[in-house]
Amino acid sequence: MLMAQDMDRAIAFYTDVVGLEVKYRSPDWTELAYGDAVVALHGGGDGDFKGTGLGFTVADVKAACQEVTTRGGTVRSGPSE
Repeated sequence: MLMAQDMDRAIAFYTDVVGLEVKYRSPDWTELAYGDAVVALHGGGDGDFKGTGLGFTVADVKAACQEVTTRGGTVRSGPSE
């Protein structure tokens, strides 16, 4: 579960940039899926950074980080060896 300050913006990011599919949507709770995995967005976030264990496997990590940044996200810790 991730806290969202702006539910519409969070949904747009996780669907348009990450490629998740909306399974359920409301102003306070949204469920996004990729296969059998579900990411839940909970409204009421305050915008403060909170670490999560959410991770994705990508073919090119540098390109994926650039895409996240270009599309409005923040990369907290970039790729490293």
